[in-house]
Amino acid sequence: MISVFSTKFVGREAARRHEGDQELLSLRSRFCQGLQRLYLDFIGCTKVTDTGLSAIASGLPSTLQDLELHFAGCSGITFSGLGVLRDRLPKHLQTFSGTFKGTRINRNFSSLEDFLESTG
Repeated sequence: MISVFSTKFVGREAARRHEGDQELLSLRSRFCQGLQRLYLDFIGCTKVTDTGLSAIASGLPSTLQDLELHFAGCSGITFSGLGVLRDRLPKHLQTFSGTFKGTRINRNFSSLEDFLESTG
């Protein structure tokens, strides 16, 4: 039997506390090496920038297969942060979706292929 490790984190409480990148830096250290599914929701957290997105990207475990990120309204996220994320995606990632409307990217991605084509 195979175990699937999954994490869901909604960061809206961080937005209410006016945190952002600090929360992402802290969260990164909690990813277990067997993590296969990750869902992060920081919609509207204006304190999230490329620094926080890069922190998450650098902590993604190699076992990750499904990644869903929601950063709509995080105006400090730019193409630079997305480039770091793209470059650090695990090789075995199968699915990706992300909402980035209201950031400097101002678009959403419905698939891994869509994301790689748009950021490559």
